[in-house]
Amino acid sequence: PAPVRRIFILIQKIHSLSLAVLYPVPPCIGDLQQLDILDFRTNDVESLPPQIGSLSSLTVLRAWNNALSGSIPAEICNLQALRILDLG
Repeated sequence: PAPVRRIFILIQKIHSLSLAVLYPVPPCIGDLQQLDILDFRTNDVESLPPQIGSLSSLTVLRAWNNALSGSIPAEICNLQALRILDLG
């Protein structure tokens, strides 16, 4: 949605993001190139968008205690800086 995209444009320089009430994860998450830590713990997220693979600075991705189902997007393999992947 356009309002969510505008919010993400405003916070593109943020380095750590904890989202407790954002689902589905919007595709514009991939625009947060400076993002270092992404925390979706304890949410109702059902899937991760392929755009998550664009987060080249991401070192930590936590998404446990969600409603994740199906496969993880192959684009997650693009996260060269990723050190911690915690899907529970």
